[in-house]
Amino acid sequence: AEGKRIPLPPILLGNLGADTSKKTLLVYAHLDVQPAAKEDGWHTEPFVLTEKDGKLYGRGATDDKFCLEGMEESGSEGLDTTLIERKDSFLSDVSFTCISDNYWLGKMKPCLTYGLRGICYYKVEVSGPKQDLHSGVYGGTLHEPMTDLVWMLSQLLSNGGEILIPGLAELVAPLTAEERELYTKMDFDKDEYAKDVNTTKLLKASKEETLMARMRYPALSIHGIEGAFHGSGAKTVIPCKVIGKFSIRLVPNMEPKVIDELVAKHLNALWTKRESPNQF
Repeated sequence: AEGKRIPLPPILLGNLGADTSKKTLLVYAHLDVQPAAKEDGWHTEPFVLTEKDGKLYGRGATDDKFCLEGMEESGSEGLDTTLIERKDSFLSDVSFTCISDNYWLGKMKPCLTYGLRGICYYKVEVSGPKQDLHSGVYGGTLHEPMTDLVWMLSQLLSNGGEILIPGLAELVAPLTAEERELYTKMDFDKDEYAKDVNTTKLLKASKEETLMARMRYPALSIHGIEGAFHGSGAKTVIPCKVIGKFSIRLVPNMEPKVIDELVAKHLNALWTKRESPNQF
């Protein structure tokens, strides 16, 4: 960060038994976690392990606790070096790899996950005035970068959650009847899933559609805006530069390079349509 060297935490390697006549299973997990604060919706302090009704609550209590990595949430920085260094020693006889870093479909039945969606992450920067401005003096007279950015981000998804980037949906393999039957047989309670995330309505109406939206089809999520005021209280500033951040979860047949080109083409078309004098 800002040109500083940050020491990486260690990667922990360990063995449970050694029998050359049997297959070796490598279990991968990580020690680090995403940031958390109680105001995010936690009922307890996230970094204070708390016992309630025989259960332990805390950030990372189940996510997840074999090779244990300390930088998974930061792009697995340094892991590739360890894999190369240990490929002919510690990792030489690995037959299978299990990544202990995913969720069950419900709360009662464990599951094996054979693959996960990929990701492309994007930043959209819009700048205009040479400095932040007071809305009481300049509001209503300028093309504000924040207004431009929010409008552009709003053109990425429909109200039903469909991605509006032309050409992207055509890259996804068509659904077959046999594949759809697999989702019908899965043990998944859609209503319980909605309850867990505290919503009364999901984007998809059926169990099968919800499962496919979660794992089979691409998804676009908007994550935040850098440069925007987000603290407590009120601030009437007009930001001179804002950076929107969003990602697209990828499925088979979707090549990142192609997705990058489609996203850039769509954003450039939106900017042309916007006719703003700001810089994009």
